[in-house]
Amino acid sequence: MSLHWLTDKLPPSAPIDRRTEADYYGASDLIAGALGYADPPRSIASWKHGVTYLSELRHPELLLTEGNRATRHLVCNDSQVRLLREHGYLRTHAVGVPFLYVAPSAAPRVPGSLLVMPAHSVFNSDHGFDEDGYVDRLQAIRHQFEVVVACIGAACARKGRWIPAFEKHRIPWIPGADPGDRNALRRLAAILDSFEYVTTNTLGSHVAYAAHRGCRVSLWGPIATYRLEDFQHVPWYQKHWDKAAELVDALSERSLRRAHPHLFRNPWEADPLRQWSAQLLGAVHARSAGEIARLLGWTPAGRAEAIAHRAARRAGELGRAALRRIHGPSIA
Repeated sequence: MSLHWLTDKLPPSAPIDRRTEADYYGASDLIAGALGYADPPRSIASWKHGVTYLSELRHPELLLTEGNRATRHLVCNDSQVRLLREHGYLRTHAVGVPFLYVAPSAAPRVPGSLLVMPAHSVFNSDHGFDEDGYVDRLQAIRHQFEVVVACIGAACARKGRWIPAFEKHRIPWIPGADPGDRNALRRLAAILDSFEYVTTNTLGSHVAYAAHRGCRVSLWGPIATYRLEDFQHVPWYQKHWDKAAELVDALSERSLRRAHPHLFRNPWEADPLRQWSAQLLGAVHARSAGEIARLLGWTPAGRAEAIAHRAARRAGELGRAALRRIHGPSIA
């Protein structure tokens, strides 16, 4: 089955130089485009790019992938701001997730269409998902829909994962968002805008994104099983191995059914969940493109604030070092 009806209306993939977290998936390019910049300047702030589903966050490390207490951090909502500030990350601001800043696409939604977004790996992880079992189950309900397309994670597609299972049943597929693609979020939004239903066998950012764009979203089929050892080569997990088990447990079917029972539906019976997704994405905290640019340090005011903060922090460090030399190491 040809996918020209879908792929011809998607923005092209375009590699981007990922200098900071704000560049991932083209987040900074969204802001630059809204302001008429040809290219995004280098950002001096972090910007949390994914959705966090944990009902209770206890560790800043579950939110931050770069920077330190001197860095300005852009996060999703007020509860994340409170957590970080309680742990000394005082320059934290709630602005919602980058996906909120994707403009509406012109892609028409196809009635009766289903987009399948199976569990995906990252480039350094290795999972033993039951790919054939999941797609075999999908084939059994395929008649419920006018068209079925799979969206395979970029890392999985490069590894050849999931592709044989879908091609065995002649289900066409497209690759998902690539963190090194400046149009990744725009492409994903246009893909989601094209489908009435989205189903998946795991909980990830794609679930809230799909609901936000108006898709009827479900968790269905054999739910993907994650093991802690699957992530042993992923740098973040290596660094925070003592906290990783909490994330893995949250993705178990038992935990998902307890925390998100409303998502477990037959795909053709799924409900619209825009209000639910708006809370997860931090929609009420969205700022203007100009304000995001200032917080990322692109404007003279943003850069001046960052320079002043670094100077004050450095002066404080020098002052404390001088006191320690005089009074001994008891001075904090």
